[in-house]
Amino acid sequence: MFPIQTSLLSTTQLKFEIKEGPLAHIEIVDIHVVPLGNSLFTVSWQEKDGATVTNVQDFDRGLIHSHATLRTASSCG
Repeated sequence: MFPIQTSLLSTTQLKFEIKEGPLAHIEIVDIHVVPLGNSLFTVSWQEKDGATVTNVQDFDRGLIHSHATLRTASSCG
């Protein structure tokens, strides 16, 4: 697990920064947002290297659950 800082740039773009480790980099990605109701959203994107990320964001609880499929075909979350 590693800390990631994200910034929502628009309803269609997000900037993320991984500050440490072998995956450290900054990238701006196109996102797909789906409202699930009750302040819940899924936010997903594909990175330049082929990694995919899906978040379930719960704004009422201040939580984000994340799953990533990395370019090495392993996953973390």
